[in-house]
Parts: sequence; structure tokens; C-alpha cells
Amino acid sequence: MIRWRTALAGAALAASMGWSALAAAPAGAVTTPVVYGFDCSTNFCHPQVRPSIQYFGAGGTLRMTNLNWRSWRASSAYARGTRAVNDCIPNCGQGTIHHYPGSITLWGIRHHNGKRYFWHETLRWTTRNGVHHKHRYVYTRQGGTIRVWHDA
Repeated sequence: MIRWRTALAGAALAASMGWSALAAAPAGAVTTPVVYGFDCSTNFCHPQVRPSIQYFGAGGTLRMTNLNWRSWRASSAYARGTRAVNDCIPNCGQGTIHHYPGSITLWGIRHHNGKRYFWHETLRWTTRNGVHHKHRYVYTRQGGTIRVWHDA
């Protein structure tokens, strides 16, 4: 009988506090990090978890598409996708877009307005002739006022 009363009292307390209070993360819990700058070219816009595309620069001549996130953890994230790059020959409007299998690894945590975000990235891809490439980026201001993904 005492267990039943205890359960009933607990349910009443939960209802009076709102169920979300019981589901709240403990004070020491780690929040899921986000990534900025995958679909815009302004400071800290559109925080995302597991975005499907990343644009490098405002013109879209380089991007990672069809991102399939294999992991998204407190300290790193990993996705496979397609690297699409415009060769801009004879110009970017008439250029050919080339597609290569690739991957993204995010790491390095910083904080902005209470959100944890990734600020390092490694992009890997393999060209049609089998050559493997690796390039690192950092989400920072580099000589300007807007944070974007710059060469590391």
C-alpha cells in the first residue's frame, strides 16, 4: 500500500511540475554540438545537427551533398557524401560540376551563446584517377568580419 501511495504522490508531483521537468538533462550533462555555416555565409547562422549539405563560399562552386552522418557525438561527427565542385571552365556559369565520393569529419568544440559548436573540419575525397585528397578547414574570421569555413 505504501508503494502505491508513493507512486501516486510521484505522479501528482510530476503533473504539477510538468513532465518536461522530469525529462530535463542533469546539470552536468553535455549538450549536442551544432555546426554553423553549412548553408549560409553570415556569422553563426542556422545552427544544425546532421545537415544534408555543406556549401563552401557564397558561390556554391564547392559543396558536399547527400551527407549521410554515421556518427554525431559530443566531441566529433563523421559523414560520407559527395563532393561536388564546379571547374568554372570557361566560367562558373558554364562550368562542369564534377562529383567525387568524400567524407567530412568535424571536431574541436567552442561555445557561442550557450551552444556548443564544431569549429574544425577535415574534408577527404578521392578523384576518378584514384588520388586521395585531404583538406582542413576552420570556422573562424580570417581577415574579415564574417565567420566562414576557411583553409586551416
